[in-house]
Amino acid sequence: TTAKEQNTTKGQQVTTASVTTKKENDTTKAVITEEPGAVYAAAEGTVKDIEASTDPTFANKVLGDGVVIFPEDGTVMAPCKATVSLVYPTGHAIGLTTADGAEILIHCGVDTVNMNGEGFETLVKEGQEVTAEEALIRFDIDLVKKHGYSPEILVIFTELPEGKTIKTEEKHIAKNDKMAEIV
Repeated sequence: TTAKEQNTTKGQQVTTASVTTKKENDTTKAVITEEPGAVYAAAEGTVKDIEASTDPTFANKVLGDGVVIFPEDGTVMAPCKATVSLVYPTGHAIGLTTADGAEILIHCGVDTVNMNGEGFETLVKEGQEVTAEEALIRFDIDLVKKHGYSPEILVIFTELPEGKTIKTEEKHIAKNDKMAEIV
């Protein structure tokens, strides 16, 4: 089970999550300080500039700038505090809108729309408020690969505040890690 409480400190959003583990029913606290402009890990794996995507539409930034994650597992998390603005019917994509007007499309896999929802589980609903690291989607990476598709996760900023861009560097990311920054 997960319980959350939020506090605002010096212009930063602080999210505290209590997690009860199955092993010994102990409770641990994880604190994520949401820095202004910070974009947190949407999945664990290797993050790269969106130009590294295997799909030319995404790599050429047709839908917007962003990052691509080559995931280690199929849990997709919110990269920042936002409102869920779109849940694609097949469960492979979610849209988020931040308080400052940034619009984010999180797209799981390349051509996975052709799977018609098979292997995808949406964990949120349109209109729901989410915080950084909150689970949005779970998907079966092995099933995606079995269908012949790439399981890469694209985090695309379809709208950014005036004059802002995305900055990232190639690295391994884990839960709570910053994967990019809006500058």
